[in-house]
Amino acid sequence: MNRLQLILLLLTITTQYFTIVTSAPQATIIFIPLDERFTTRSIVINLARLIRDDFTILTPPIELISHWKQPANTNVIFQWIHDQITTSCSMSTPCSLLISTEQLIYGGLINSRIS
Repeated sequence: MNRLQLILLLLTITTQYFTIVTSAPQATIIFIPLDERFTTRSIVINLARLIRDDFTILTPPIELISHWKQPANTNVIFQWIHDQITTSCSMSTPCSLLISTEQLIYGGLINSRIS
């Protein structure tokens, strides 16, 4: 194989790779944080904004999650997750769930420790 053929082969492979990567659907991540603190909610959202070309991150409004000793309404959290899955996730769009079980089952970290 001469140099010209090798260069053409590499260009073809590279072009096909970038076509596949750029035409892939944008992934969605549904994120349920442990609680309202910066270290468990905001830092994850802020870091996701730095690299959000690859995915969209969805998280419930701060009013829906627990705040200090006030537990979240778990039924509302379940409903929010269901709504997001039905509207944002489909067979053609990859979707991931990153869920704090303390928030989902008990309504937050503190409530999971005292209940």
